Amino acid sequence: MAFYSTFADGTTQRDHAWITRLSQRLIKGIDEEVEHVVRNGDPNGYPGCVNLSFAYVEGESLLMALKVSEL
Repeated sequence: MAFYSTFADGTTQRDHAWITRLSQRLIKGIDEEVEHVVRNGDPNGYPGCVNLSFAYVEGESLLMALKVSEL
């Protein structure tokens, strides 16, 4: 049982580090390319949950554009 606990702890730490790097890369890339973006939520919260708001973009319009792009 101790092996699995040690394995899980190491895997969890690596996963968290990986998700943190991906999250930072995503946020940095969007910040560099898009103006008027606000990050919502706790910046020290779980890095796998990135919540952004884009000025001048309505949520309903964005959803409709995503639906059209699926076609």
